[in-house]
Amino acid sequence: METTEESKEEHILKIGENEEEKAQLEAYRKDFEERLQTKSDQRKANDKESIKYPEDSFFVKLDSSVKKNSAFVKKLKNMTEAQKDSILKDMNSLNLSKYISEVASAVVEAKLKMSDIPMAIKICSLLHQRYPDFSVQLMESWNKVLPKKLADVQNINPSKMRIDLRLLSELVSSGIFKPREGLPVLGNLLTLLTTSDKENHNHLNILLTFCRHCGDDYAGLVPRKILILSK
Repeated sequence: METTEESKEEHILKIGENEEEKAQLEAYRKDFEERLQTKSDQRKANDKESIKYPEDSFFVKLDSSVKKNSAFVKKLKNMTEAQKDSILKDMNSLNLSKYISEVASAVVEAKLKMSDIPMAIKICSLLHQRYPDFSVQLMESWNKVLPKKLADVQNINPSKMRIDLRLLSELVSSGIFKPREGLPVLGNLLTLLTTSDKENHNHLNILLTFCRHCGDDYAGLVPRKILILSK
């Protein structure tokens, strides 16, 4: 009798585990599909060939003062998720046409956290959709700060590089940079980070962070736990 009761208990526990595993797989599937849809929507919205940029008359109504535009650039350098609404409000009231180079540099220089990346992509998308030369200036700003040869990698700030690598990856996957423009830069950066660190593995955390946040976009990576549960 005791053995039978134990078998029933084990069977009930196994059913519970199976239901929990199914729920985890379903949650991952739903989240994955939502992320795919979000990326697809971003790429469509950021497609330069379909963007209808504002006419010059639109910018006449906006504030072009040096003081307010300079303050906005300064705010971008220190932007956080908590400042998103304030930044978006400023963007809608300012004419940044003459300050796009400074704006692009501020985005690249910004000391972001991982949790700030979605906010930064939203802001970059809106700038890209209003100012046709923003993506060009942004790429030029990246090229000024990213390492270009093995010797340059020795001077990187690992914490900043973790953020920069993910932000650059998201700028490409969201369509702000076209693949032919962004992928060579991203590929060169990944190559430098791996080939310059074959023995000490000092860049391992940088690469693992990239795989964790961008691995599904660029390599079809799936979390090990999900792979095990799906079998």
